[in-house]
Amino acid sequence: MSSLRSGVRNAKQFSPSHFHLHAQLTVTSCDLMASSDANRYFGSGRALGVIRDILDDARLVRIATAFFEPSGWQLLEQTLRDKEVRLLIGRPEGTPDRIRSIAEEFAAALFSGNLEHRTRSIAALRDALQNGRFSISAGGGTLDPRHILHHAKIYIADDTRAVVASSNFTFSGLLTAREAGIVVRDEDDVAYFIDRFDEYFEQAIPLGEELLDLLDRWLRLGSPYHVYLKALLAVYGLPESEEVGRLPALAGYQRPVVSRILRNVEDFGGSFVVASTGLGKTIMTAHAAAMLRAAGMIDSALVFCPAGLRQMWRRTLRAGRVSSEEFSYSELSITDWRRSRRMDVLLRELDQVDDRTLLILDESHHLRNEESGGELRLRNSRIEEAVSKGARTLLVTATPYSRGVDDINAQLRLLPKQDRQGLFANHSAWNVETPAELSDLGCSVVLTAPIVVRHFSEQDEAGERFVIFSGDRRMYFPRRIHIRSHIYENALDAPLSELLKSGLLRRRIASEETAPDLFGNGPSGKRDALTEARIIHQFCSSSAEASRVLGQLGEEGGFDTLRFQRQEELSVFARDARRIPESMLADQGQDPKIRALCDILRSHPAQKAVIFCTYVSTALFVKAALNSLLPDLKIDCTVDRDADDLDRLLRAFAPISNSAEFLEDDTAQDETLDVLVATGSLAEGFNLQDAPLLINFDLPWTVLVLAQRMGRILRPWHEPREIHIYNLIPSTMERLDTDDLYLARKWKERLERRSKEHRSFADIPVLLEEREGSVEMIALARVLRQTGDPDLNLDEALAFVESVEEIRTSSFLDDLGRASEADLAAVRSMVPGLRSIKGDASTEGLFVLFSYRDRPCPVLFDMQGAILLDTVKADEIMARIRSEPDTGETQGIPQRKLEDTLDRYDRLLQRSRDAWAHSRDIDPEELRIVCSMLLRS
Repeated sequence: MSSLRSGVRNAKQFSPSHFHLHAQLTVTSCDLMASSDANRYFGSGRALGVIRDILDDARLVRIATAFFEPSGWQLLEQTLRDKEVRLLIGRPEGTPDRIRSIAEEFAAALFSGNLEHRTRSIAALRDALQNGRFSISAGGGTLDPRHILHHAKIYIADDTRAVVASSNFTFSGLLTAREAGIVVRDEDDVAYFIDRFDEYFEQAIPLGEELLDLLDRWLRLGSPYHVYLKALLAVYGLPESEEVGRLPALAGYQRPVVSRILRNVEDFGGSFVVASTGLGKTIMTAHAAAMLRAAGMIDSALVFCPAGLRQMWRRTLRAGRVSSEEFSYSELSITDWRRSRRMDVLLRELDQVDDRTLLILDESHHLRNEESGGELRLRNSRIEEAVSKGARTLLVTATPYSRGVDDINAQLRLLPKQDRQGLFANHSAWNVETPAELSDLGCSVVLTAPIVVRHFSEQDEAGERFVIFSGDRRMYFPRRIHIRSHIYENALDAPLSELLKSGLLRRRIASEETAPDLFGNGPSGKRDALTEARIIHQFCSSSAEASRVLGQLGEEGGFDTLRFQRQEELSVFARDARRIPESMLADQGQDPKIRALCDILRSHPAQKAVIFCTYVSTALFVKAALNSLLPDLKIDCTVDRDADDLDRLLRAFAPISNSAEFLEDDTAQDETLDVLVATGSLAEGFNLQDAPLLINFDLPWTVLVLAQRMGRILRPWHEPREIHIYNLIPSTMERLDTDDLYLARKWKERLERRSKEHRSFADIPVLLEEREGSVEMIALARVLRQTGDPDLNLDEALAFVESVEEIRTSSFLDDLGRASEADLAAVRSMVPGLRSIKGDASTEGLFVLFSYRDRPCPVLFDMQGAILLDTVKADEIMARIRSEPDTGETQGIPQRKLEDTLDRYDRLLQRSRDAWAHSRDIDPEELRIVCSMLLRS
């Protein structure tokens, strides 16, 4: 397979002025002279006339042929009308199943040759079979590879004359191919051929019933929905390939995603892949890379990812037999080679990038902040330069944005740019106006967990929902998610309140200026709401982090760029306030937050837990405190780990979810961990679902971060289970809501009004949709308290995640998932070339799904057969023909009107087929029509 999508990219514009039907015959003068005798022929274009003349006035016609096609029948239909016809079909050697192979060949040829009046012609053949005027059989006996069985071609009229020829009963044999034949009129010779024919015909296997059933099904118009579903399966189905090394088999929902990735890479040079956590982004991307390599489209891959994921990518791509180099995003940003041993390797790899290189940008949202100081960030510029050299590019993420649609567009700008026709050129970048548009953007594919659960999961005998992985392995979704909000007393509330009210956090400015207050009016200086919010978060994190930030506040220049208007007073305050967290550090067992954490862990014995912290100092403090207070547990932390060490740590904590049978270096772990203390960076990309317990030691800054953390363990598991999520909420959040220290009053009133309207956990994103940036953390804490301690079923938990992400699954995946088994079975048994007529369509025209060299090519034509949307616009085409199971078929049309409509359908189908073939410089006979749909408004 030299290419996944062979030979159809370089399109020429169709011009009616130089268009000609491929079916027209060109006959040389030599051919005409060679075939001037009506009793014989040797050349092209004469066989049909001689055979017609011989058979014209016969009552009984016997035909022996190796091949029989609809186009051949159509050429002789008028000649054979009202005659008794006996057709004997022979088979070449090596074809043991004659009946099936003949029916399949006939069906495949239903759209070859001249299609005008094809429907009427096939209806006439069906009627002749039904009325017993046409008998068709395949040569009988046991096939012997030592000879060809019934390979002769002969046309016999009554008992008076015959044409012995090389011409098959096909369009080519009768009209276009160079053939030879002679008319036999000798009585003895004709009798000999009749005797032999009748003998073989008597022994032959009848084919009439099989052919009649095929024609009946072909002549019936199909449902618009079944044609749409057939096209979906063809366009987004994945070809079977054994060239994926030792990668695990794809799950059912993963196959159309990989198919879409491959199509996007070929059509657009890249793809933006958005898939919810736990659905196998890495495996799907690795399969796509392996198939691109097997197809000869790439030689190697460059992977850019968070540092801790490099080893995982190296192992996975190695399992797919893809040569690769992996780099972290921090390495991609380095300018000084002395800061990294791998800098020379990175620069060499970037220098050697070409159109046979695949760039994989995992957790691509790391590239969403594309500018720094008004200039393009180095990491983004390096990627853009590599893409400009022709590199194929895959962006992979579960969280494409955090602040807004600009995050998405920053990533889309890293893909090869497209013009409006989808041809490669330096034109406009991909772009969306809202996150929801990403689902149906041509270069993207979006898969969300709710769709997988609703449409691709199954239920076992106990009603537990699972999906099939690696061919036969059941992986279960959590049956229930318990959300608990644990409020603890923060010993730093009093000094924090005093600090916020005092105005000591006002920034030093060159001249007096004011800014909107987060917590009310105060003395001179510039108030910075974001800085205040961060300090609130740090005071609530841990005594270690509070002590650290107070130390910074107490020194002039304690922060790199932040200077305070009243630094001297602030230094005095900070030194006095620091005594409180320092005393708690000396006696960790008296820390209210640590005591709450220990109580939670004790209430879940023998269960692994992952604890998320925002700050490094807090993570180290938590690890030390738990090691001291819970010595029986094995506890470790992700802070200060290099990539290799982090990989070993993750596999010690979560050996099941971070190991797979296809990885060569999967070895038994010498150590196991009970509790993993992780910083926020581990909320993306890592598999932690060995832990059914997640504790947000630090309150997430935003509801999106909360959803991301939930996603770490809200993943399929090898057995049914329930999971628990704890949020530690400081008393600080209660006090920040009082009138003594209140948030912006308008915002508070909106929140209270919305709280009365929305009470479920899944409504949290609605409650916060009018948030004011830096105060979302405080708002989230309040809403979590209001929702209580909900126990969510799987659907409710997924509804929360779905509403947070604001992104829906690509419509083609949704439609494939909703298809019933009955509809899928009907589509699988569809006769080739099934047609349908859809009324009330938004666009009049003809949809045709061609197959060219095993590639599905959807095309939309206007009512004159000119191309409206070519195959590169597959998504837009599928949207135009999208149909529901109850979409009405064309019914109740009077027979005469239906016949006229189908005549026009045939003519339009031929014009469209030939126009598309001409635009590609290919022979129309190389095209196979899979299905089609006439669209009428």
